[in-house]
Amino acid sequence: MCGACSDSKDLANMGRALDRFQAATLRTSFMQRCYVADFINTWSCSSERLAMYRSKLGLNIQLAGKYHQQLYLGTNAAHVQHFQDERLLDYWTYNRLPEVQFYPGTINDTNIFMGSSR
Repeated sequence: MCGACSDSKDLANMGRALDRFQAATLRTSFMQRCYVADFINTWSCSSERLAMYRSKLGLNIQLAGKYHQQLYLGTNAAHVQHFQDERLLDYWTYNRLPEVQFYPGTINDTNIFMGSSR
């Protein structure tokens, strides 16, 4: 396979994985809102909709994992290969990136940022 073709395939898998992680985040947000008093009795928080959110959340997580594994290990189960771009492999695997958690709207209406490292 040509180098540019491999890069394009990796880029497509990266885009798919990011898209599914974003979709999973949105589904989680929808489900969390259904436990807030203002949303409990709305159509979007009906038992049918919650079941649909759970189903799609599971599918999004499954697909995100699949695309992430394809990106890191390749698509051929008989021949596992590591991610082609050594720079990104090193950056994602070994670079200690800060992780920030954000808690909006606490009891006294302040926002909290918590930093940590992997």
